[in-house]
Amino acid sequence: MTLEFQAAKMGYLPAVLLGGVSLILLVWGARELLASRRRAGLLSVAAAAGPGAMLLALLADGAVRLARDDWPAARRSLLAAAMAGTAMLLGATLVALVDTAGAAWLAILAFQLTTAVCVLYWSVYTYLGPARLGVLLALRILACLGLLLILFKPAILTSASQTGPLPTLAILVDRSASMFTADEPSLPGRHAQALAMLRSQAGRIKRHFSPVWIPFAAKPGRADSLVELGNFLPTGPGSESTDIAAAIAAAADASSGGGKLAGVILISDGVANTPGDLAKQAAKLEVPIYALAVGTPGTGLAGANLQLLAADGPWQVSANIASQIIARVSITNMPKIPCQVALFEGDDAMPVATAEISTDEKNATVPVKLNWTPRVKPAGDKSATAPDVRKLRLKVSPLGQAAGETNLADNIAQLHVLVTNPKIRLLYIEGAIRPEYKYLRRELQADPNVQFVGLIRISPKKFWSQGSIDGRKFDRLPTSREDLAGFNVIIIGSLDSSFLTAEAQASLREFVVAGGGLLMIGGPGSFGPGGYGNSAIATALPVEIGPRSTGAKPGKFVPMLTAAGEVHPIFSGISGYFPGPPGRGAEQGLAKLPPLQSLARVRRAKPAATVLAVHPSARNEAGPLTVLAVQQFGAGRSGAFMAGDTWLWYLPMRAMGSQSPYHRFWGQLVRWLGGAKSKNAQARSAALLRLEKSYCRLGRGVKISAFVQGVAGKPGSDAQVVCKIRPVKNSQPTASVTLLPATG
Repeated sequence: MTLEFQAAKMGYLPAVLLGGVSLILLVWGARELLASRRRAGLLSVAAAAGPGAMLLALLADGAVRLARDDWPAARRSLLAAAMAGTAMLLGATLVALVDTAGAAWLAILAFQLTTAVCVLYWSVYTYLGPARLGVLLALRILACLGLLLILFKPAILTSASQTGPLPTLAILVDRSASMFTADEPSLPGRHAQALAMLRSQAGRIKRHFSPVWIPFAAKPGRADSLVELGNFLPTGPGSESTDIAAAIAAAADASSGGGKLAGVILISDGVANTPGDLAKQAAKLEVPIYALAVGTPGTGLAGANLQLLAADGPWQVSANIASQIIARVSITNMPKIPCQVALFEGDDAMPVATAEISTDEKNATVPVKLNWTPRVKPAGDKSATAPDVRKLRLKVSPLGQAAGETNLADNIAQLHVLVTNPKIRLLYIEGAIRPEYKYLRRELQADPNVQFVGLIRISPKKFWSQGSIDGRKFDRLPTSREDLAGFNVIIIGSLDSSFLTAEAQASLREFVVAGGGLLMIGGPGSFGPGGYGNSAIATALPVEIGPRSTGAKPGKFVPMLTAAGEVHPIFSGISGYFPGPPGRGAEQGLAKLPPLQSLARVRRAKPAATVLAVHPSARNEAGPLTVLAVQQFGAGRSGAFMAGDTWLWYLPMRAMGSQSPYHRFWGQLVRWLGGAKSKNAQARSAALLRLEKSYCRLGRGVKISAFVQGVAGKPGSDAQVVCKIRPVKNSQPTASVTLLPATG
């Protein structure tokens, strides 16, 4: 049997009542002192100060009266002190027996009200005489005590005698990341509020139950006490999801070694977001489950979440050339909160690229582009002989503060990329010393995947050789297939066709047919002005070349990409620097490309060619003037780039390093021209699998894609790909899916 006060949650009301009574006594005491009634005034002020001060004041007054031989007054003071002391002793006994905050407040308020009634009535109604005044005081005190009992609602609780162990009560406390949320700036987080509530009821819980404390998030845990439960914070590993079903399953084992499980208290702010069957697990438990919700819907960052909807990038990239990884991030209920998308290679802790995003909207989907430059593995790496498949991880998170997301499992995505290390042997022939050769030679010689040889004409019949292939020097123009066999890519600059014999030109054509790459760039001695109109080389190029009389188009311009150019590998990751169709300008926030100064004219692109860039305004009868066109020719590839002053992009963009559009344009153009011929003949076969998203809710579909490379880098288009799907904790596959070849 226990005495409890049902109105224990009255908040500040008892303190307000006590303060009000004390204030009345203080004011009355001041009034009496001003009226020169010092004894009554001092007793009122003492009563306002509390029971202890009142008792001391009565004892002091009695002592003073005794010293003056005023025995009747001294007897009254000492009798009042004895009554006050007895009342204090009774109040202390009540508090000790009941041991609740309600009992303490009841004792203090009862004493203070009784004191106030006695002081006030004794000062006002002394003319009634002791007998009648005593009756009036008793009735008034009983009325006040009755009101206090009505206010505090005391109740005597009885329970059946407990002969065995106390019944077990499983208390499940959510520690997922969303419980970190503070719904109002002045309030603690939801997890802290839950712990505070449990501490306020800890005494009652322990009197009636044997509590089992179970913190849970992605997995349930176990705490030996309420104090230890506070150490399971809603942060760190395991707090990314809420598995309520697993927590209820842990509660089923909570009564092991103790009393029978009487019930479960579940404290959480959300819903289960894991695959467990919650309803089935709850029904299996066969005891009551009392769910207590924390958090205020629609306030603070309730329901806040970041989700990586998709991550994509090229299946295959070249080492030492920047590639672009594209992601889409969903931002929910996080307006104006800066967030970061980080790209990691493998299991590295430091990101290789980051991007900051935010939105002013309540819900938004934000595209993100990250540049990544894969490096060649060290020679001593044991995996250097295996296919170089890199795992990339993307992670999105808020910056500078914990947003209390509802789900952290959807903040991560990953994809695999095959990194090739092509060995491109390149010959650049230039007919005159000019800036284009100077800066392009510098760029290509610095490329670790390029072996560069340059031949530049320094007199009518003399060429200066720069660079070598595997230590071999070249001091003359190639004239036969054997001379060209050691190269993958040939670049012809402003070199008049008269310097190349008919045999040399025919050999260059056959070089492309056999799988090589050929590029002609603009200049006063190339294309029509160079006499290539009816040459064998012209048949391999993707444009129709005019006569020698064809002039150049002067005037400043920045090439405009076509629809095909925007998606072509040559412009991968740098298309935003160029204008494009229909009327699209260069991307805001990127460095502005300096305009080129001149453009070699050609008649038109050939029917089998792909035009990647055109002049933004100049036209001829075939349409906009072609700036860059490419084509497949036999087993090789050829290109015609009518500009010859891209060196103007070099110096202004030099500080950007590997991200410079000049660096990436020429690196990607040379690698595309090299094509299959520049692939490593020792390349091993490889198969890559990619999911459209790394996190998917139950009942939702997900797209699966695969990429296959054959031996020596050959396409695996005829391969059959079977994807086996299995649960993470089960080694046996539960489903097999045959992937169909992609078109295009």
